Amino acid sequence: MRGASEPRPKVAAVNAALTSLGTAARAAVEKDPAGRSAVPLSARLKEARELADRGMLEGAALTIGEAQLDLVRRDGV
Repeated sequence: MRGASEPRPKVAAVNAALTSLGTAARAAVEKDPAGRSAVPLSARLKEARELADRGMLEGAALTIGEAQLDLVRRDGV
């Protein structure tokens, strides 16, 4: 449930994050194509795109955050 002080994510911001994260994910997979973490990361990105396409921007933003966390964990940062 969204509070009065929480603005709705903007379509452009969600799309930009998806593009940026997609590029970072491809680079990570190219570094370790057999890595087991590639599948969950790809699945989260697909889910985020589908949510964004349906106009469910809050869900897309949350899923993008989860995918970013997957990527950070994958890289061991």
